[in-house]
Amino acid sequence: MAFMEVIAFGTQEMLTRPCVDCGTITGSFCDYCRAADRMPTEIWAQNQATPLCTTCDRKYDKCRFCRADHAQTQETQQPMVQDTTTAH
Repeated sequence: MAFMEVIAFGTQEMLTRPCVDCGTITGSFCDYCRAADRMPTEIWAQNQATPLCTTCDRKYDKCRFCRADHAQTQETQQPMVQDTTTAH
């Protein structure tokens, strides 16, 4: 028997929104963040993910908010440098 997981429940107007990257109206979402966390001034369905169209999802894998978070995390990490001048 197959089951369907409902992540957010609401009206078509609530669940189809502009993609946060390109503005295309979509019913697809980012897999990594919730819309209310990213755009708290708007009204969202409970647990509704950030709108991200299929084209942008395939191109970037995640929304602009998550990409910015990832880039910021990468900037704060120290690179791992090996000392190759020392003989062992």
